[in-house]
Amino acid sequence: MTQIDTKGRILKATSVLSLSTFITLILGYLRDMIMVYRFGSGEETDAWFIASTIPELFHKVLFLGAVGAVFVPTFTSAMKEGEKRAWRLASSVVNIGALAIMPLLIIGMVFPESIVSILAPGFSPPAKEVASELVRVLLPVVLITWLSGMLGNILHVYGRFLPSGVAPVINSTILLLSLIFLSGRYGIASLAYGSLVGALAGLLCFLLSLRKRITLYTPSLLEERRYLKDLFLLMLPVAGAELIGKGIGVVDRIFASTLEAGSITDLQIALKVVSLPLLLFSRASSIVLYPYLSHHTSRGSTKGFKDLFLFGIKVNLFISIPSTIGLFAMGRPFISALFERGAFTSSDTYITANLLYLFTAVLVFQMVIPLLLRGFYSLGQNWVIFRYETSYFLVNVILDLILIRYFGIYGIALATALIVPVLAIYLLYRIHREVGGMEYHLLLPFLKKVLFSALLMGWVIYYLTLLVPTNLPWIILEVILGAGLYILILFLLKTEELNKLLSTVRIV
Repeated sequence: MTQIDTKGRILKATSVLSLSTFITLILGYLRDMIMVYRFGSGEETDAWFIASTIPELFHKVLFLGAVGAVFVPTFTSAMKEGEKRAWRLASSVVNIGALAIMPLLIIGMVFPESIVSILAPGFSPPAKEVASELVRVLLPVVLITWLSGMLGNILHVYGRFLPSGVAPVINSTILLLSLIFLSGRYGIASLAYGSLVGALAGLLCFLLSLRKRITLYTPSLLEERRYLKDLFLLMLPVAGAELIGKGIGVVDRIFASTLEAGSITDLQIALKVVSLPLLLFSRASSIVLYPYLSHHTSRGSTKGFKDLFLFGIKVNLFISIPSTIGLFAMGRPFISALFERGAFTSSDTYITANLLYLFTAVLVFQMVIPLLLRGFYSLGQNWVIFRYETSYFLVNVILDLILIRYFGIYGIALATALIVPVLAIYLLYRIHREVGGMEYHLLLPFLKKVLFSALLMGWVIYYLTLLVPTNLPWIILEVILGAGLYILILFLLKTEELNKLLSTVRIV
């Protein structure tokens, strides 16, 4: 397969995941918009944001995410010795994970107040009570998402990505409908009930997709011990890195819980907005690039690895630079158009927009990090990632403690803005050293054209926001016009990479 063919397949698979993510994000935006309209930015919404992090946090504590991250290559290796053998391995992994989850679920459902007190010590008694009830409903989602994640990984090995795209859309749709039709009766708890039913619907989607092979499942625990041992050794640094990495967001919310009511909600909304390009393109492309980078590493093809890695950086720059400039140009009107209605006031818009600007300042660095992490995983340098996450966590705690005293909620965002560039540059240097020299200078001609095109686009949409009213239809139109102008300028500049991108899409 040629590099053009490889890049075409990467773009095709990325487009599937990106489209799914886009639809899910739209549904998530509608959910948040309706939520803040009905409940405002206060104790109830803070309680929801704390409780909704529990399933993912449990996955980190039990190292379930780390197991999933290293399961695909291990399952693929086992498949070479027979499908039944691979499924015995998968069955053992699934069953061990389920058994590990159950005791914690029982404890959590009996003592949810303890979990809430740890994650949000600054909550008032009524807020803790609301969050505790939400935790009880959401805890079964931990087991459901574990099963769904493992089935999704198995489908990826079979080359089937569509179910992984459809399931989140189904989940988000059910969650939104639950909020619309049940919030009048159940209040903020309607979100928890919707999450539970949506997770079950997503699991059903995976089960139906594997219905012809699900009979290969066995109630085994310790079969294929050689592969289980390999998986365990691979997951150790990944588990530590993921647990510590999740702790960064938890620490930020803990500090935010000590501030005025609504601080967690404002922080989370700003993060959601700035994460749009990250979720839509950066993580999707890094997930797709991962097996190809691993393939070059296994063959000892350093040149192939470098070429594909630089291609990945270009994809990220192509999206991250205009996204950064666009968010700076229309950040406050964007927040206002999306959320300022009902109980979400202009004061909330002001705070959230300022947080957004601080996070946006380091978006370019933030978007390249998922690619860097996958690059190190493919090179087998998992402990580098562990050291990266540990450094991030420790410095973040120190900066949060210092900056929150002087800048309040803005101190949390400022801490992120100070840490991310330094660590991203460190990772770029480390991967440069690992492969014997990465030719980053080859990115400069492309970078100049992208930066010029994005700045001109940003200037135009900034003045458009001053001339037209701040409402959602106009904001969407401005985003479309800005994207079109950006592409047009790159085309007029005869950007070689853009022509290659278009020819690659045609091949797909």
